[in-house]
Amino acid sequence: MNLIKRHALKATNKNDWINEGGKPYLQESGSCKIARVFGISYRLEPPSKQLFPDGHYEYIYTGEFSLGGATITATGSRSSKGDFFVGKKDPKPITEIDEGDVRKAAYTNCIGRGVKEIIGLGNLTWEEVETAGIKKSDCQGFEFDNWILIPKGTIQMVKRYLVDKNGKLGVLVSVDGDGIFADTVFWA
Repeated sequence: MNLIKRHALKATNKNDWINEGGKPYLQESGSCKIARVFGISYRLEPPSKQLFPDGHYEYIYTGEFSLGGATITATGSRSSKGDFFVGKKDPKPITEIDEGDVRKAAYTNCIGRGVKEIIGLGNLTWEEVETAGIKKSDCQGFEFDNWILIPKGTIQMVKRYLVDKNGKLGVLVSVDGDGIFADTVFWA
């Protein structure tokens, strides 16, 4: 691992990382720490807002990130349709979603993406992150035990949400097709 990557990882702690489906995801808090350590400067344009026919919307930020003589452009977006805002079990109506939260999430996504890109922190493994003393087991997040890729349009319906004895969330779905899958549980 190169020296820049090693120093960037050392600037973060376990609270800056999420285990996202088995892969390390650096949150905006960690990106800001890295930006300060390396003197990364950035300037974001005012956000654009895209409206959808169903009343939902997406905020998009674009920014320039500079380190030494290099400058890149990065984009960050967030939609009010996302599970984080709408929810999974009992979806919220658009009127109950805080538009400011969606805008701020797009802002932090842009900063996180720009800092990671200019410093070269894309596609990290947990082994690389653990060289900075940050263990996967100490980070919040989720993993997929038996991930099955199902072609788009084959899920007939979500039958119910399940929680196992360890508090793990699962979704029981009906899958159409040739009868190979009757009901399938996906564990988060």
